[in-house]
Amino acid sequence: PWNVFVNKERPFSQRECKSIARLVFRESYLNGDDQDKMTKQSSTCSLCDSGWPEDETHLLFVCEKFSDLRKELWSNVESSAPPELVKEMCKMSTKDRSMFILSAFNVKYVPEWDELYNAVLEFIHKIYVARGKSIQL
Repeated sequence: PWNVFVNKERPFSQRECKSIARLVFRESYLNGDDQDKMTKQSSTCSLCDSGWPEDETHLLFVCEKFSDLRKELWSNVESSAPPELVKEMCKMSTKDRSMFILSAFNVKYVPEWDELYNAVLEFIHKIYVARGKSIQL
């Protein structure tokens, strides 16, 4: 669905879509991607004091460093989504929700959801970019 959306509706958004691809394919350089293969221990987030492994779920829905940005961007996602979809996402664990949005809701491309795809694309990309800027500081 992301490929169809970007190529059909937003060809100028390929850079933003790369953020999704990096998270999906674990090429994001999050600390959790650098887990010790022998002990299966992930590195914890260096941007907050949670002690959580820095993975996609932590970045998108848990890390306190991005709570204000997350709140602002997620409200755009919720206002763009069908009400029943919002209810279902609220019931999900943060891990399931992160995988659900990264997969473009586990469905084929739905043209009527273009505003929602755009809001999710912006949510993921802006948090991912903010994380990169925070690491560089």
